[in-house]
Amino acid sequence: MRLSAQRARRVHLHRTYKLAEFALATGTCRGTVRNWIKRGMPAIAGKPTLIPGRLAKPWLIEQIKARKKPCAVDELFCFACQEPVRPAFNEAEIVENRHGEAVMRGLCATCSTLMHKRVSEAQISEICLHLIVQDARRSSTLTGCLVPPVNCALGAPHEEPKVQPGK
Repeated sequence: MRLSAQRARRVHLHRTYKLAEFALATGTCRGTVRNWIKRGMPAIAGKPTLIPGRLAKPWLIEQIKARKKPCAVDELFCFACQEPVRPAFNEAEIVENRHGEAVMRGLCATCSTLMHKRVSEAQISEICLHLIVQDARRSSTLTGCLVPPVNCALGAPHEEPKVQPGK
């Protein structure tokens, strides 16, 4: 079972746990706790195995920090590769999610998986220094066009409107 910060917060510093109590406190099974002890979590050997909270909690937090892989400004996290990578061709796109937040997305250079990362307006200008960025949030719409585009397959040729000066 994956170790999360929530599991580490459930451990009290001033308490010594039996193996089963520690498993209950962290929301894991006893086998997982035994594996943690084999991997180096401090415990007092004997019958029953005792786990001091003041030693186990920092160990759990250290394990969580060791697993983290923070992304640089120009990187996105690929869930397939489990690594932070730069987008393929150094190209990214900025879109809005349904909450109106800016999201950078790009393809993984290794496996072509679509990757996403929330970014702030301040980060976008810095990202533009490292990557080719297309901002799809400000795409043009038909409301500002003088003549709507015509489907060429329908046979009507496209003519430019004649704009009179002064109007």
